Amino acid sequence: GFTSAGHPVACAVALENIKILEEEGLMERVSSLEPIFQERLKNLEKKELVGEARGVGLMGAVELVSDKDSSAPFDPLGSAGPILAETGHSEGIILRAIGDVLAVCPPLIIEENEIHELFDRFENTLDKVDMILLMSVNPGFAGQAFIESVIDKLKVTREIIDKSKTILW
Repeated sequence: GFTSAGHPVACAVALENIKILEEEGLMERVSSLEPIFQERLKNLEKKELVGEARGVGLMGAVELVSDKDSSAPFDPLGSAGPILAETGHSEGIILRAIGDVLAVCPPLIIEENEIHELFDRFENTLDKVDMILLMSVNPGFAGQAFIESVIDKLKVTREIIDKSKTILW
């Protein structure tokens, strides 16, 4: 088993969490906010990088593709998602890259105006990364050197973050 599986303290916390969900009607809020969230999620399919946007409740997944018409994945597979997730973090949103699929799951306490802000920032993120990713699949593009320098900077940033995690933890 797991170290904390079935631990009385963890179970007590879980029960208290369920109590709060019920008392504050958080699950009921999901049904009222779902249409707004899902409409904004589906609208992301208008973006060139997005092959499909799907979801249920306040959970969404956005699949990234290098070619919208053929739904061709990026090469190497799984290379676009982390770049977009990192850029999203700089935009103030939390996206989880699962290969080239981005998961977006806001907290249940989110308000309608915050859903719009979330997706406005998501769209900005897609716009920022769009040119870099789409041009990177077309070698010889005039801006290729610029793209490679941006990708190198992202790698260096990632290395710095990883090193600081080692120092801090």
